[in-house]
Amino acid sequence: MAATTTAELQQCREDNSDFLSLRLSDDEGVLNGIVRNLPYLSDLVTRVEIPYHSSTDSGYKNPNWTDSDKVEEVFEAIGELEQLQSATIRADTSSSNFPIDLVAHVLLPAKTHLKYLTFDVPRLQCSFRSITKVAKALEQMTSLQVLKLRYTILFNTGNALDYGAVDPILASLRKIPSLQCVTLNGWATGSNQSDRELLGSRRPTFDADSFGELLKSESLQELHISRIDLSFDCIMALAGAIQSNTSRLRKLILDDFPQDPQVQKCLAMAFTNNNTLETIGVSHSAPMEGTDNFLSMMAGGLVKNTGLTTLRISPYPLSQYRPKIQEAFVEALKVNTSLTSLHVAQAGGRSPENYPPALLHYLKLNQMKRKGFLEKDNNKISHAEWVDKMVEASHDLDAFYYFLRLNPSLCPVVVKEDDSGDKATSTPESEEKAEPEKDEEKAELELEVERLKKELEEKKAEVVQENGKEELEMEVERLKKELEEKADVGTDEGKAELEMEVERLKKELDEKAETGQDDDEKEELEMEVQRLRKELGNLRLNFLGRPDQQTASSRQVWSTVPEKKEEEDAEAEEAEEAEEAEEAEE
Repeated sequence: MAATTTAELQQCREDNSDFLSLRLSDDEGVLNGIVRNLPYLSDLVTRVEIPYHSSTDSGYKNPNWTDSDKVEEVFEAIGELEQLQSATIRADTSSSNFPIDLVAHVLLPAKTHLKYLTFDVPRLQCSFRSITKVAKALEQMTSLQVLKLRYTILFNTGNALDYGAVDPILASLRKIPSLQCVTLNGWATGSNQSDRELLGSRRPTFDADSFGELLKSESLQELHISRIDLSFDCIMALAGAIQSNTSRLRKLILDDFPQDPQVQKCLAMAFTNNNTLETIGVSHSAPMEGTDNFLSMMAGGLVKNTGLTTLRISPYPLSQYRPKIQEAFVEALKVNTSLTSLHVAQAGGRSPENYPPALLHYLKLNQMKRKGFLEKDNNKISHAEWVDKMVEASHDLDAFYYFLRLNPSLCPVVVKEDDSGDKATSTPESEEKAEPEKDEEKAELELEVERLKKELEEKKAEVVQENGKEELEMEVERLKKELEEKADVGTDEGKAELEMEVERLKKELDEKAETGQDDDEKEELEMEVQRLRKELGNLRLNFLGRPDQQTASSRQVWSTVPEKKEEEDAEAEEAEEAEEAEEAEE
């Protein structure tokens, strides 16, 4: 495949493409064309990739990475793209190593906007000067979130570098305020240059102190370390940071860690006491019989660690371990309600299908979020949410039974006996429907009171003379006394409302006592009072005189109401005759 041409860069501009794949060449004319045209894409391109191409491709030859000023200019032009957020570099290093200081040519111009940087370069060439240069460039990054060095070996080009030479890079990573994910993936080539490897699987790479400093990063959430020979001290620093929860890691992938039993014990204890990690992936090359204790400790740790959601352990499948190991995971998941994914299998393999049925059952329940429905938390779950969960579990009889057993009161039935002695069943819903019927009679009384209140409001403009006031006051006092004598009949609410109405009428009469009216208005008001008195008596009879509302005492009290009414009518007639006689004498 030929290198990228000027015409292709122009076409990228016309297509408004935000992705650019740059195929470099040893031809300086091609490199000059790329440097000239990249600025025209500065406001458009957000992702740049330098793809891997073998030098054996027809018509294509990789540039000389170690001896080309034009290559440096190309990397600077990439970093100067104003919208650049992601850069991926995949280089063929079969003919020459890739100088690590080329990274700095991208980092420095893009320090405020580059977020993702990935190097898939098998052989990175470094020296003390180049490592220091890259470390200083990393310290100035303010937006970098993800840094990946994958399938990479750092080769020392001098004699002054030794163990811990890449520590300045680790120290600079901690200073990046936005860094969230770091991947360090070595690549064992089996070359005879193992004495010069600084990032690989043949010798310890990091100093324990610098590695521990990286783990203290306030922003780092994911750490992937694979095919890199970590020293015993580095493993202890990692375990200490995890166990003391001084790191903010949410995801840790640690492959090919040492086989030492003490290392396995320290890691298992660290995972048990950690409360920040959500995903753990570990693998090792120890014989199966040497990992039994490690798996037993990890299973026991799941009882205490309730924050972990994903656990991956390789390279041996769970079915090949002793039944005791399998049972340990089953017992752990009876208690652990957070773990939703357990992968104990060969590296890269799918989730095994030969797990014990009980283990699969509890994993499925955790995936259905059973944690929120347990008895200690279910006071926060509404009835509708319980029903929705039962519907969700309806396709699985075991899951359905599990949730029903957690809350057997989803459909409660209460057995009651009625007056005839027959048994009847009721639910909370039926009891709620019965409540309005109990208040029906009270509602009728309230409506009648409102009607009387409205009629009285219409007569607010009318006033009474002193004699009329005294007569009405006497009537009010009589009614009030009558209400007090019959307090055992009707509801307390109805009595209170009538008493309030009586007090309001008294207040109204006091306010209007100073004004007078003629005899015709007085007679009209007296007739209205008589009518209201009659209606109020009928209202009491209707509400309290019915057999279904009366008690024995109420029937006795109200049996004299008609006689009192006749006496009151006779007294009213005598009063009228007396008034007529007085008028005749006058």
